[in-house]
Amino acid sequence: MMRFSVALLYLVASLGMALLTSALHFDRDPRSCLAAMLDGSAHRPFILRRLVPDVIGTLTRWTPQAWQERTVQLVKQLPPPLPRLLLGREPRVAFAHLMLVLSVWGCYWGVLCLWKALFEGLLVRRDVGARHAVPVLCFVGFAVPVWALPLLGLGGVYPLLNWRHGVHLYDPATLLLYSAALWALLNEKSRLYGLLFALALWHKETALLLIAWWVVGNGVTGTGRTGRRVWLDAALMLSLYLAVRLWLAWRYQGNPGSAFEFWWQEENLPLLTSMVTEFGGRPFRFLLILLIAVALPAWGWRQKPLSLRQRMLIGLVVMGIPWLLFGILDEFRALLELYPLWLMLCLPGGYSLPFSKATAPSGTVNRS
Repeated sequence: MMRFSVALLYLVASLGMALLTSALHFDRDPRSCLAAMLDGSAHRPFILRRLVPDVIGTLTRWTPQAWQERTVQLVKQLPPPLPRLLLGREPRVAFAHLMLVLSVWGCYWGVLCLWKALFEGLLVRRDVGARHAVPVLCFVGFAVPVWALPLLGLGGVYPLLNWRHGVHLYDPATLLLYSAALWALLNEKSRLYGLLFALALWHKETALLLIAWWVVGNGVTGTGRTGRRVWLDAALMLSLYLAVRLWLAWRYQGNPGSAFEFWWQEENLPLLTSMVTEFGGRPFRFLLILLIAVALPAWGWRQKPLSLRQRMLIGLVVMGIPWLLFGILDEFRALLELYPLWLMLCLPGGYSLPFSKATAPSGTVNRS
């Protein structure tokens, strides 16, 4: 009964987050809006992120036109602002936008369930003989149910990543893919990890992070695979990565925009200068979010699982360098792929990985 109640709560919460996502600058950028992504006219580098628009486009083409029109008319009869949130602003892709919002709902629900599984694997506090005890996190004298932590991560912290620049249509799928990849890696589900890597290749150029995680998780920490096998796997993954990404770049080479965007003169230098000349709301929010993002994982850093720390450090190299060179500094969405791992590292120290034999006692260093 408890699991059913939590799953139902996650469904309601993820629906609310999907509607909120649709309201907050979602699908409004003409360079990367759904209509442009579907007809192939979107700007680079957005057009190169194909998984979500290709899935939505395929589902739309497979749905009879008469059924699409009836569905759109039914949605228009809903009380406002639901028609605008569900159908978007472009009438010719109204049904596709509805499919997109439903997919966002599904992504958020999947993310909540995956985070719950990850948190429960990391923090199991059950009394001996209590078969149905609810795992809780004891923090500063308060007992927080583990099922509530994903709600806090998605509803409380995740919006801070998008406070200024909104949400791209592929961001929820990014969150789901990398949450699932982290779960598969920690639970040694190699085939599932390979499938997720294949999807990530088509989804976004940041699939390179999954190669780095694979090497760190198997070659450095040693989970049963030989070093030679790990590096052969990494070489194959890198070859596939280059083949897919270069083919997409060639296919859309005539689109406007560029593969790399430079924002230093337009966005980053004014932000850094304002910290000295005019310390307003934007630099304050940037520094506050940055402080929280660094302080929470750093608290009890050495008491947290070694493999999680290693994956975060290699992830900061793989994701952080492009963010500093080509991204907007206060657009923390650029590090979205690391967010599930960051959440795990925000927990107080003294816990173990899901496949560990036992939970490390508080105050000890777990080398899982």
